[in-house]
Amino acid sequence: LDRSDQYVFDLLNPQRSANGEFSPFYFETITAFVKDVSFAKKRLFSRSARYTGLTDRLAFAEPIVDTDKKKEEDVAFPLPTLEQLENVTTWVAHIEMKDGEKEEAVKAVHKITELASTATKVANLVVLVSNAASM
Repeated sequence: LDRSDQYVFDLLNPQRSANGEFSPFYFETITAFVKDVSFAKKRLFSRSARYTGLTDRLAFAEPIVDTDKKKEEDVAFPLPTLEQLENVTTWVAHIEMKDGEKEEAVKAVHKITELASTATKVANLVVLVSNAASM
């Protein structure tokens, strides 16, 4: 996570409009599935996050990886489990592709779409693949 990653969370954080109504993208809770929770908290809990109420809505969780069954791509792009997606209605996934990880990134996108279609409440899915110019 980079400090600029907070921008996505700022967009998802509901803000009242001039007439006092919430944005159509209202989320009571925003859960960040990250590899390192303490690192993510340091990056995302800024002054603006406190002032806008983002810290009240933001929760963190680490994807659960079954160490007995984990594959190489599971380590590169860990995903939440179906249980962790139980109350998720909108999923925004970010895959940061590094050099030589084209096949792994494509597999991760396929896994994300399969997982989202299996999750009972996920109605919206957004997948961002960064550094994908070489694809």
